[in-house]
Amino acid sequence: MCLPLAHVFNDSAQAQEASKSCFTIEESRQKIDAHKLTNPFLSIKAAKERMKGEPLTTRLCQHGDAFIYEITLLRPDGRIVKFHVDATTGRPQLSPKDE
Repeated sequence: MCLPLAHVFNDSAQAQEASKSCFTIEESRQKIDAHKLTNPFLSIKAAKERMKGEPLTTRLCQHGDAFIYEITLLRPDGRIVKFHVDATTGRPQLSPKDE
């Protein structure tokens, strides 16, 4: 049986989304302290400079064992983009769409 390619990619995106959980502000503070994660404000500053946009939202999410800062920015051209930073190392990450 052959499935349309779009269906396979859609299922993959849904599986990635299902394995992701994001935290409230209070939960994020606790996770940052408990796991010695990097300062989210440094990640926001780096994202702002790299993507040349204004930060709109930031949230701490967990993808499997990895903690990721998901930063949403508004670019000067009006586009809204997401930037992912590994909260343990502070290094930029590819978003699931970019992999």
